Amino acid sequence: MSWRQIYFLLSCCLILMETAQAQVKFNNKYAFRNGFYTSFNDLKKDVPSHKLKTIPNLRYETDNEHNVLILTEASIEVLEKSPIQSLDNIWGICIRDKPYVKIQPKKEEEEVFFVKLHVLGKLSFLYYRTFQDVEVVMNIYNPYTGEKVAEKSVMNREPVLVEQIMDFETGRFYAYTSDSFKKQIKDDQELTETVNNMKAEELKEKLFKTLLIYNDRNPVYLSK
Repeated sequence: MSWRQIYFLLSCCLILMETAQAQVKFNNKYAFRNGFYTSFNDLKKDVPSHKLKTIPNLRYETDNEHNVLILTEASIEVLEKSPIQSLDNIWGICIRDKPYVKIQPKKEEEEVFFVKLHVLGKLSFLYYRTFQDVEVVMNIYNPYTGEKVAEKSVMNREPVLVEQIMDFETGRFYAYTSDSFKKQIKDDQELTETVNNMKAEELKEKLFKTLLIYNDRNPVYLSK
């Protein structure tokens, strides 16, 4: 083997090594760059739009599971005077290498918080607890006879668990249900056949495990 051939082989090996190092598998071990992300595309590229130090002495609170993050009022006031200008301009926040997506349950209300992407992969997963208006029908009775005389609908705010999956190709969110999940995994024919052969109750029990299997079978790589 000539020195030119040896040089060519060594060059190819170095290029392959650099490419492998530049591409990092996107899963829960992936460490995002900390900062404020103004769009999903910024998160997908792992390039924060603003550094965390844009908000001096950034303060926030989390729940016991470190799943929900809420900025303090003082930090929001500083944020509104910063280049970010408003919470409306933020898509998500990455703190301690973990990405949190902005959630605003009702657009007409001021309640805004951030939820961690609990599972990272081609189909990412998040969950949070909130309150939802539920219509309840109340019966009205005659106080003297005890007979039902009418019905009245009232709205009750009840606690609900919201679960969603996010397509990391598009940034779109979908309900975390069996039917929705089936639609999102159509590109994996073998797994789709397995899921279609499951009974409804079996799939419901194994949905989360199947989500992890799909991500493992369909890895996403990000440039680092």
